[in-house]
Amino acid sequence: MGAAGGIVNDVWGWTDPATGTEWALVGHSSGTAFISLADPERPVYAGVLPMTSGATANYWRDIKVYRDHAFIVADNVGAHGMQVFDLHMIDIRNPSSPQFVGCFADASTGIRGTGYTHDAMCVVYHGPDTEHRGKEVCFGANETRLSIADVSDKANPVALASASYPDVVYSHQGWLDEAHEYFYMNDELDEISGLSRTRTLVWDVKDMDDPVLVRQFLHGTTATDHNLYVVGDLMYQSNYKAGLRILSISNRANPVEVAYFDTDPGGSGSGTDDGSWSNYPFFGSGVIPVTSIEGGVFFVRRSN
Repeated sequence: MGAAGGIVNDVWGWTDPATGTEWALVGHSSGTAFISLADPERPVYAGVLPMTSGATANYWRDIKVYRDHAFIVADNVGAHGMQVFDLHMIDIRNPSSPQFVGCFADASTGIRGTGYTHDAMCVVYHGPDTEHRGKEVCFGANETRLSIADVSDKANPVALASASYPDVVYSHQGWLDEAHEYFYMNDELDEISGLSRTRTLVWDVKDMDDPVLVRQFLHGTTATDHNLYVVGDLMYQSNYKAGLRILSISNRANPVEVAYFDTDPGGSGSGTDDGSWSNYPFFGSGVIPVTSIEGGVFFVRRSN
């Protein structure tokens, strides 16, 4: 895929509304690769968007899609900024022009009280808390705590709540269930710091001003956990050396593992140097791109 050093990281997806073709957008150490899944058993590498001129190669890259544009950022690479990539042919009569509109930081969170958000899921809230329904709300993994903020007014975002949990090391990332009642979060470094098994934190966020940790689900592996996503009653976790783990959350507070695909069967234990970095479980076809740091990208589908 044109990756300098062969290191792969994040993955997201886009479905072409004109043709129905599903595309995997795969981040790697020197850019973002585009892979057609028109025939998912024969994925086709179509090309690469190189990293920003002046940036340095690194394998920390994140990609999200809004409508028909991909937004790509990178960490610890120097002058990279944000790349905006038009996923159709490009009409240059009205070029895209991203504008800075505001910033949020909760000083009660983050290492050294910086309020730094490592990762966030932002939604138009439609959950049971009627006080906040219809507002733009961000659930942040802020290094040391879960952060919930109302960002409806971009010039004046408001902290709604923040909450800690036992044995916190590095709050990394999380995802809401579709009813906006539960938030599932991972701590990327707790296993490396001695936690005996992989842990998923289950938050009850039905009261947005008072999130409650209702479960610390412990897996049967000791792998470090990374990105996770929720579709319906299933949670899809990329847990480095344990690969892709699929959990049923039909009982929201009590996850149960129902399937897995190990992208690095030769590896085990904690650590962030190999195994599955991320996955994208949102394609209508059921095909799931799964990235593996040194193994490239796999395309899988649940068999039952």
